[in-house]
Amino acid sequence: MISKEAFFKRYHHLDYAAFGQSGLPWEDLEEIYRDFEQYRHKLQQHSNSIFGILMMCEHIHSVRYRVKDSEHLIEKVIRKRLEAPDRIIGLDNYKEEMDDLLGFRVLHMMKEDWLPVHKYILKEYDLKGTPVANHRAGDDESILIEYKNNGCDTKIHKAGYRSVHYTIKLKPGKDPVYAEVQVRTIFEEGWAEIDHNVRYPYNTDNPILENYLKLFNRVTGIADEMASFISAMNEAFDQRNREINKQKGIVRELQQQVEKLTVQADQQAAIHRIKQNISDLEASHQRISRGSPVIRLNEIMDRRAQEILTRDAEQRLHTYQNSISRINDQSEALARRQEILNKLSSGSVLSLPPDIQLRGFDRILDPWGVMLRKNIRNADSLPEQAGNARNNTEDTPSTE
Repeated sequence: MISKEAFFKRYHHLDYAAFGQSGLPWEDLEEIYRDFEQYRHKLQQHSNSIFGILMMCEHIHSVRYRVKDSEHLIEKVIRKRLEAPDRIIGLDNYKEEMDDLLGFRVLHMMKEDWLPVHKYILKEYDLKGTPVANHRAGDDESILIEYKNNGCDTKIHKAGYRSVHYTIKLKPGKDPVYAEVQVRTIFEEGWAEIDHNVRYPYNTDNPILENYLKLFNRVTGIADEMASFISAMNEAFDQRNREINKQKGIVRELQQQVEKLTVQADQQAAIHRIKQNISDLEASHQRISRGSPVIRLNEIMDRRAQEILTRDAEQRLHTYQNSISRINDQSEALARRQEILNKLSSGSVLSLPPDIQLRGFDRILDPWGVMLRKNIRNADSLPEQAGNARNNTEDTPSTE
């Protein structure tokens, strides 16, 4: 450790004369310095563990940490003694009295992220004391109510500093370990860094810098509000897009169902039209029955039937008519063939009417086909022979 004179020259904002009157021995400060130099290595190990646990919270953007410098510890012990002469800080209790020997800066993006971060810290660690929410005078009352409703004390900071401070308590061994966790937005962190670098340690009372830093603090607050507004607007857009995509999905499903039900829908429409036509017929019949202007029922039926008949029904009717016509033709042909067979069986082939054409019947009437063809040729060329043949046939005695 450097000498007392060099120390107060480096930290000249401390009142050397007031230190001499405080009754705090320099030798006690040197013992604290040497003890903390050894203790810092343990704190470094604990800091890695705490850092890893904090970064597991999804609402935390980033984490910074540091182990307090030994000279800064001595400066703070002196400063606290000068601020409160009755407060005794020595080798035996400095680890408990100085609860920022291990410090963490936890940064989150939006102001709305503070509450889930707050709950995460309370879930993971025991606290020493109540969290303190530092805020600027004139901040929105709803923010302060939220702090109080979640177990925090509120404190106005004269420089406009906004941050929630926690002192977490670990007990990895016999003695507890304390660490300070400061939670703030990224904008608040930027302002605090600039304010600290400009103001401390030598310009704490500069009125010009103080005014500009207060103005900068207001701009930081506006930036936080703008970030929250943009975040809310983005969430609204996302919600709208989700609703649109949901509606599109519903439309696609309905279209698929409509495609599957197209035939059924057509059938339903046809049924509806038929029912409507029947209703119209019934209405027309009732009008006629009640003595309304005479309309011939046959005309109504013809007109309605023409509307009701479908193309498939018309085609089937046409097919039936053709089939009936063919059946009639076939029946007539069969009747004529039966007549020929009757003539043949009686032996009166030549008595068939001359308009009957036997061409093609030879295939049907076999085995008489050859005889028929022969008789037909002879009937045209030898009428007299045909007559003699008939006479001979009549004179020939029957074998029966």
